[in-house]
Amino acid sequence: MSEAGKSTNGRLLRRLVDRAGTHALACGPTDGAPGRFPGYILERRIGRGGMGATVYLARQISTGANVAIKVLPEEFAGDAAVARRFDREVRVMRSLRHPNVVRVVDSGGLPDGARFIVMEYLPSGSLARHLKEGKRFETASAVELIAKACRALSMMHDCGIIHRDIKPSNILLELSGNPKLCDFGLARLADVSNSSRLTESGDVIGTFGYMAPEQLQAKAKIDGRADTYSLGAVLYQLLTGSIPGGNARSPSVMRQDAAPFDAVVMRALETDPARRFATAEGFRQALLAAPDLNRRQAFRRIVVGGIALAGIATGVWGAWRSR
Repeated sequence: MSEAGKSTNGRLLRRLVDRAGTHALACGPTDGAPGRFPGYILERRIGRGGMGATVYLARQISTGANVAIKVLPEEFAGDAAVARRFDREVRVMRSLRHPNVVRVVDSGGLPDGARFIVMEYLPSGSLARHLKEGKRFETASAVELIAKACRALSMMHDCGIIHRDIKPSNILLELSGNPKLCDFGLARLADVSNSSRLTESGDVIGTFGYMAPEQLQAKAKIDGRADTYSLGAVLYQLLTGSIPGGNARSPSVMRQDAAPFDAVVMRALETDPARRFATAEGFRQALLAAPDLNRRQAFRRIVVGGIALAGIATGVWGAWRSR
């Protein structure tokens, strides 16, 4: 590819990254949708996905079940790099089977060149939607949600897949509150060599506010600890109502009952990847252990304080007797 072509693709991809994962909250008609999908009937537009894609609610004719269809329009599918990224998302999602990852039902292409993915439909929408509507998560509920998302990340990382765009709009919720990761358009596969990278060197991939520092620096080596940082940023937002900045304060400064999780959250948000949890599973275990650890530390403080007081009392008693 010529340098001019690379520059054009780089600018296009950066524009698409800015739009990635911004799921619209308002519903709409199927205006602008491609023709009827084989085996599906479109109902209405329900949001936006990454890479200029539109998401529609549809009904699967064979089962009558509601599904979500993510469509990459022809004008974007015509760009080779974007088309490869969309195809990679299909490949990643089809390879993952986990209760905390959105399930793919079908995928394919249309005569006009558009591509599509058919996924399970989750009417509760995204975590971003709930936050925008003003929902406040109890500390225990927020921690449980993130711990479940950690299980999905752990499985993905074991398979050599790095999501690279964890954020509230890419976490969908079942009616039960169970989280499911989605939108794998920016995911990196372990079998993608440096010579076949889908982004040009120097491109910043992810979403500002949730990206790990090493992603902001566009370093070539990004591993699962970047996803851990992003998930830690989501938990921080659930606990405090704000996205962590460069000098984020402990969650308990803004929410007292989050104190048992201060150390865990702040470790996940370490600037240096080496100081974070080595794995998503390590993050999950630390979250689940934090309340017990906090209680043990509190008990230890009480015991130590009691021993100190007993020592002082003994000294005073001895001094009094010697008078």
